[in-house]
Amino acid sequence: MNSTLMNGLTLLQVLADAPHPHSVSELSRNSGLPKSHIHRLLQTLVEHAYVEKTKDRKYRIGVGAFRMGHALLRNIPARNRFLPSMLEAVETIQLPLTLALPFQSQAISVAHVFRDGRIRTTSETLGTVLPATSSALGKLFLAFEEESVVEALLPSLSYHASGPKAHRTPDSLRKELKLIRLQGYSLNDEQSGLGKASVAIPIRDADGSLTAGLGASGNKDELLPTLPERLQQLQDLVTLSSSQPESP
Repeated sequence: MNSTLMNGLTLLQVLADAPHPHSVSELSRNSGLPKSHIHRLLQTLVEHAYVEKTKDRKYRIGVGAFRMGHALLRNIPARNRFLPSMLEAVETIQLPLTLALPFQSQAISVAHVFRDGRIRTTSETLGTVLPATSSALGKLFLAFEEESVVEALLPSLSYHASGPKAHRTPDSLRKELKLIRLQGYSLNDEQSGLGKASVAIPIRDADGSLTAGLGASGNKDELLPTLPERLQQLQDLVTLSSSQPESP
């Protein structure tokens, strides 16, 4: 890939993940790019509205990036196919439902339906990256990666040090990924202090390729005692949605 394009994409990724506007120094520190390169890239990105410059000479993601993301959202086949069934099924399942796609060996949410059947495009639900160490969907995608990819990633992941069952080492996560492959679903009930849990199942193409994941989340006391039923509900939803023709 062209190095200028790659550097520009790197800046956009840093800004997309940033909770606040960044100075050039912060961008340099978080991207690893020289300030001189960043100045030139920002000039072009601001000109095309992918980045906005604040009054205090800091930078944040711009509306141009939103336009691109919105166009992508309209044209994700899995979202178009599964969202109608998710809206219908949530009334019966009575748990929030999330559809996610693989993203850099983790997961990214492309549709989220709350238990009241409403869709909210908030930053907490849509476009959220779901980590491989602390979410059912994130673990699901990592579990079915090639072994060499998994082994290369494990040392660099962010591990949580709190909670009696939280992953503290690559080896503990490695064991769980093996269990996910064996049982065919992913469970995360380690959100310490929150009393939350989530479960996810894979969505596969006709050739068996893992293309997406469907998850449900809620309080531990409402999800875990009924786990077999929840898994069957999710599988029924996948079967129903997969039989529907793709939206144009």
